[in-house]
Amino acid sequence: MNKMRAFTLIELLVVIAIIAILAAILFPVFAQARDTARQSSCLSNMKQLTLGLLQYAQDYDERFGAWDTNFYCAGGNNGLPRDSSAFWTMAIYPYVKNDGVYQCPNDPLKINDLWTDPAFGCTDDGGRNDRFAPINPTTGVPCRFWEGCNPRYVSYGLSENLTQSFPSNSMAAIPTPASWAMFFDSGVQLVDNWVYIGSKWYNDDWIMARVAFAKEGCCKIWQCCWTAEQWLAQFSRSVLDSLSRHRAGANVTYVDGHAKYSRWTELTWKNTTFGAGYTGPQ
Repeated sequence: MNKMRAFTLIELLVVIAIIAILAAILFPVFAQARDTARQSSCLSNMKQLTLGLLQYAQDYDERFGAWDTNFYCAGGNNGLPRDSSAFWTMAIYPYVKNDGVYQCPNDPLKINDLWTDPAFGCTDDGGRNDRFAPINPTTGVPCRFWEGCNPRYVSYGLSENLTQSFPSNSMAAIPTPASWAMFFDSGVQLVDNWVYIGSKWYNDDWIMARVAFAKEGCCKIWQCCWTAEQWLAQFSRSVLDSLSRHRAGANVTYVDGHAKYSRWTELTWKNTTFGAGYTGPQ
């Protein structure tokens, strides 16, 4: 009579050990593949926003518009009402017509259009004409990001230097379209990558913290004026890498329509305007 042979304890332990080793090898690979897929989805979203803004510009004398904190909060707005529907998110919506492309799957902050928040006093309508700043039924004002009542958060930021005076908000006046950034992965919806304001040249090696550390709501994203070396002197690289939205970097689109991923150490004012080879005013 044949007897069934059972596994010995040693054999079971060996099988378990092999499974554990395989899991330790494969799980990080799966996680990286998932992150890569999210980054690709995010890049596709940003490309659609870029095409939307380029189409908008074609319909408005090849100009990008004028939406930034000074434009709103100073109260000028060329004598027109400071309507939140003029903010870039709403201005290009007719060309995009999809709430989902405004959102990155790797965005943990899920912030509203901050500039339409009545707490800033930057619009006359208190953000009520902005679909990306929905009203909280409890408070009667647009949802704040910490309230968790906004399904239409915005994960991307527009370059501020395209919205105002330098080089111009005209497409024809952009000196280097292939290196001049348009949209970024960003913790907030406007990105400060200024190089020139008035008669003053700013340090063009500063890192754009709103983009580089887009996973952190406070307070690194509001630090505008440090180089990569200064950041690394204050914090470890592993900490800073972990605050980036995509594997120690971010997605960026450009005025000529192309898009690419960059590591956070490359996200300087110069690299996203005139380009890495720029040496300053002559």
